This record gives sequence, structure tokens and C-alpha cells, in this order.
Amino acid sequence: MPTKKTVLFVGGTARCGSTLFDLLLGHDPRGFSLGEVVSWYRPWRTHHFDIKCGCGVYPCPVWEVLAPTPENRLYDRIFETQDVDFIVDSSKSLTWIIDQNRRLARRSDVRVLNLFLYKQPVSLYYSFFKRGQRDIRTVAGYYDYYASAMRARVPLVSLNYDEFIQDPPAALRRVCEWADLEYYEGKLKFWEGVHHHLWGSFGPRRQLHEAKAREIYVEPYSDEYQDLLPVVERQFEGNAKLRRTLQDLASKDLLKAKPAPAVDRRGVRRLPFYYRIRWREIRRRFFPQHYLDKEASLIREWRV
Repeated sequence: MPTKKTVLFVGGTARCGSTLFDLLLGHDPRGFSLGEVVSWYRPWRTHHFDIKCGCGVYPCPVWEVLAPTPENRLYDRIFETQDVDFIVDSSKSLTWIIDQNRRLARRSDVRVLNLFLYKQPVSLYYSFFKRGQRDIRTVAGYYDYYASAMRARVPLVSLNYDEFIQDPPAALRRVCEWADLEYYEGKLKFWEGVHHHLWGSFGPRRQLHEAKAREIYVEPYSDEYQDLLPVVERQFEGNAKLRRTLQDLASKDLLKAKPAPAVDRRGVRRLPFYYRIRWREIRRRFFPQHYLDKEASLIREWRV
């Protein structure tokens, strides 16, 4: 276990596997799986104004203590009240990661790690394709997120989710070695623990309530997607900017490099894109996107 208290950020785009990875890493008696807590402090959808905790209790007694805490005191408050050594925060918002890295960099008593998950473009596009979102240009644009993080000098290492699911135990063990966290038999069974996890992907959170095993497996492409695959591959291969970003991510990939790849320690910057995104986030707080809360239908499963 780390000698310092640790905050580990799991970054990445939508459909990158960050919710699952947050729960896997936080599945530890000394860990706290935080989820996408940014949505509590910087809400942008209507369901972000009510906390439904992954523990299954409504209202959650842990979040009744934590919810009033200002964002710049949140991690300290968790360490003070929850008797844990490390926190996993899968708030993928790049502005949040930049702000928290800059703030925590001034601390000598807290260790900060940044693990960014990514998928190969063909794999990421399939995650959207099977949900009816077919604009390939939008998916290609998602990789600007990683390019922006690296330009801002976020001290990150990356992990290819497509390679993780080829051998989850070995990949998770490697991440734990890098983060100086304990890996033990059963760490993949995150549903066996109690997690005070907020928002994120519905699938892994639902599994917390089902409390049963679901194999992590490589999902085969549908026949329709297989037919389109040559066209999809050509479009991504023809995008020079995308190729450069993937090369940069591969150079920082934790599963490819031993020892762990070096990180940028020059200090995280707030570049112009940061201020554009922050302005949009502030507007959304007052004009949130209406969202049909999938978890509202599970309220009967919360112990009220």
C-alpha cells in the first residue's frame, strides 16, 4: 500500500471503461471508489441534483456527510471520515482533472496518479454504433480529449481497454503494481464490496445491485458492423491527427512499457480550451440537459 494518501484519477472519453475500472481499483478495504463526483459539483444533467449512491441506501449516510463539502476539501473529508488510504475518482471531465491536479500538486502529503483509458477507434465506434449513434466524425473527435490532456501536461499514463479485456487479471495486476495498490484474489469481483460510487456507466452500477458475476469478455462485432468494418477502418486510418494521438497514447501505455512510462512533471496548464469548456459547464448548471434517469427505475432496489 502507498505510504502517502493517494488520489487516482481515471480519465477517458465516454464508453472507455472508466466506471468499471474505478470500481475494480476501489474494491479494497482501504480504497474508496468515488465515481463521477464532478457531476455533483458541476451538474449538467437533471439527474445530477440528486445523489443515488452505489451502496444501495437512499439517502446514503456517507454522502449525507460528504455532500455539503466544498470541492476543494472533498478528498480530505473522505480521508478524515472513511478510514481509507486511497481514492479513485473517475470524473472524466478534463477541466476537473486539470483543476484537481493543479491544486493537489501543491500538497506534499498526497500522491496524485492519472490513468487514462482509451480504446482503438474501431472498438470505440462500435460502442456507439450498437447504440444507434452512427456519426463516425463525432467518434474521431473524441480523441481530441486525449490530445488536449497531453497538451495541458497532465502527468498521465494510458491503458488500452481493448488489451485489458484480453486478460483482465494480468492487466489489473499491472495497474496495481504501478499504483502501489494491493492485488489479491477476487479483486475483479467488485460487486462483492460496498461502494459509495456516483453516476458513471449504468451497466457496472446495476451490477452492484444484482451482486452477481458478469464475465469481462471480448464482445464480438455484429454482422452489420463486420460488413462496414473495411470502410470504418479506412476512414480512421486516413485521419492523420488521430494517428498522431494514438501514437502518443501508445507511448504512455502501461501495458506496453516496463518500467512504467515517464510522465510530464512540468506542471499542469490551463490552456484556452479549458476556459471554453468551463464556460459551457457553468451554463449547463443553470440550464441542465433533461435526462431520463435509468436508475430511477431501480429505486425499489435501494434500501429506503
